[in-house]
Amino acid sequence: MKKLLFLLLFLTSCATYEKYAQYLNGFIGMDKTELLNSWGAPDTAYQADKETEYLTYKQNFQEDVPGTFYTDNIGFQPYVTYTPGYTVDEWCNTTFVVQNNKVVRWETKGNDCVKD
Repeated sequence: MKKLLFLLLFLTSCATYEKYAQYLNGFIGMDKTELLNSWGAPDTAYQADKETEYLTYKQNFQEDVPGTFYTDNIGFQPYVTYTPGYTVDEWCNTTFVVQNNKVVRWETKGNDCVKD
């Protein structure tokens, strides 16, 4: 189990929220049309007032963590245990706030808002 946990941490250690935030900061000041060309149509859009719009992009993933077998000997008798696998739901909602057709800020919610 420790080896599996280490492997998962190693594989995800390169992807960070800080890298994702830096990536999103590159969209600040961008024209709304350029944002739409880059990200496509948003999953949801909310017009707060005449000048302010919220464009939200939703990402959902499921990752399967496999089960593991453990073998140990109790005296001369082999003893096998099994830990079943499970599924992890990962998601990230990224919202761009657009005022007067320019991206002025962004917000994220979720447990997987990271970038390599």
